[in-house]
Amino acid sequence: MAQVPYKPVPDVAYADNPAPYFHINAISDAFGANIGQALSHLGSQIEHSSDQLFGRAVALQQLKNQSRADELSTQYTIESSDLRAKFQSLEGKAAPDQLMAHEKDLENLRVKIGGQAENDFTRKLYDSHTRGYLGREIYSAAGHAATENKKYNKKVVNDREIDVHNEVAHRPGDPETIQAGVKTLRDLYHDRAALEHWDLDVEQSEYSKGLSKLLYTQITQMAKNNPMAADKMLKEHEVNLYGDDFTKASAIVDDHMRIQGSAVLAEQIVKPPADGKFEKSEQEYLQEADKAANVQRPDDSLFRKQLQDNVISRYRKLYGAKREFENTQKMIVDKAIVGSYGSRPTTIQELLKSDPEVEHAWQNMNDTQKKPFYAAVLNNAKIPDIERRNYENSREGLDRYQELLGMRNSNPKEFMEQTLGNEKFTPGTLQRFAKMQADTAAKAEGDPRVSHALGVIRNGRGPVMEELGIYKRTDSTKEDYDRFQGALQMWLEEFQQREKRPPKEAEILEGADQLMFRKAVPRFLGIFGGKEEPVYNISVPNTVRDSVRESVKKAGGNEPTDEEIRREYVRMQLKKLGSGTSSSKKDQSKPAKPGSGLGMKNE
Repeated sequence: MAQVPYKPVPDVAYADNPAPYFHINAISDAFGANIGQALSHLGSQIEHSSDQLFGRAVALQQLKNQSRADELSTQYTIESSDLRAKFQSLEGKAAPDQLMAHEKDLENLRVKIGGQAENDFTRKLYDSHTRGYLGREIYSAAGHAATENKKYNKKVVNDREIDVHNEVAHRPGDPETIQAGVKTLRDLYHDRAALEHWDLDVEQSEYSKGLSKLLYTQITQMAKNNPMAADKMLKEHEVNLYGDDFTKASAIVDDHMRIQGSAVLAEQIVKPPADGKFEKSEQEYLQEADKAANVQRPDDSLFRKQLQDNVISRYRKLYGAKREFENTQKMIVDKAIVGSYGSRPTTIQELLKSDPEVEHAWQNMNDTQKKPFYAAVLNNAKIPDIERRNYENSREGLDRYQELLGMRNSNPKEFMEQTLGNEKFTPGTLQRFAKMQADTAAKAEGDPRVSHALGVIRNGRGPVMEELGIYKRTDSTKEDYDRFQGALQMWLEEFQQREKRPPKEAEILEGADQLMFRKAVPRFLGIFGGKEEPVYNISVPNTVRDSVRESVKKAGGNEPTDEEIRREYVRMQLKKLGSGTSSSKKDQSKPAKPGSGLGMKNE
């Protein structure tokens, strides 16, 4: 509260001056109407000597009024700060919307607090103090409202631009949507220019950038469902894409063209064949794909590669079903040829009468597919059973048997393509091969036990396999490879049956050593001629074969097939070799050395 300095001793000497004139209204303002009138009446009755007392009383009252006005002003400052904080927290459109109400609240608070003044003089002092403060508060509130209003207007423009992009993103190929979006964008940048105080050149420049963003949205969204159209639009509007819009759009279009676009183009190139017949070879389709890539994206090597891959995949997928159907028909006729439906047919007429499904399969085959079966029924007619048994007993027959057995795992496709009716095996053996073909078609993969074992043997006995020519299947090694694989399969089956578990890796290697162990081969009349062959490829001596047959015949059993004899003979050789190596543990982990001359000295 303001203080008035008080001095008990006058600053100057007494002077005979007239007493100052006090108007009744001044006294009333300072003390109140009733007190002022009483003092005025009293003052008329006293002498001029008492005028100083009145002056001092007036000064004291003025000091009190000033202090009270200051107190009320401070109260207004404190209470109005709450209103200011509340208004300053308003954002966006709420600030300008609440500005007038805020000004009114400030004024109402000022009037309310001013009503607590005890007299008009205090109230006038309070008004003079708070009126300027109120003006400053209103000015500050108006500035906040203007700032928030500008932010709000910018947000409205930005949100409208986002809406335009969303509309285009949902319908990038709709001309009406694009046209409406461009028009709205033009209006938005006109409004933005007014907010930012841009001149016409700046407005046009910023609009061009905004249009670039809209084109980017249209192209990249179109690429998801129609990459070829997006690729075309990208090339047409390259000059209209600013900054990194073109670079980023190109990367997205590239990805979609290489993935979806190449797939769509592959579908256009490789179409489902009419009447189940190919019009072109796979190579011709690839040449057509190369031409299409040159037209569509000549400088994109990744697109070209993906298109070629998609053409190959689609070609094989479309015609894989056709080949599967053809294989099914072939297997049905094969089964009939080898007697699985009853007797073995010796004419086409007998073949077709063997079962209705055979006749149906025959009708679904073309002349090229039927041709091998004409020779097959002829073989049924001209090759007697004794000749078939002799063939199975021969080295040629055993080699062929083992080759087919290995082919089943190493090349299922080639195994499925074998026409069993043209083989010279006995009906029982042919029927077993027919069942193998059916099983192979059902699982479409080789024996997983054999695949695993081959991997183990390649890792542990690779050099030995290379020397024997059985490391991998090639045109020159396929016969030996298939025989080894067939023998390996028999060994695995025999091991599983004997041990009631699959072999461990060390046992697989030991079995491989036994299969690849070279033995002397008897030539003429059981005499060893010095030639050595690995066990998996060894011949069954005629003396052994005849001896087994004679023994079984005397025992009253059914005459064994060559396959049964061969299995037993190979098993016997493996058993002999196994017993010979088991006594020397240190040698079990070493592979047999082809060409080392090791082998049985006699039979």
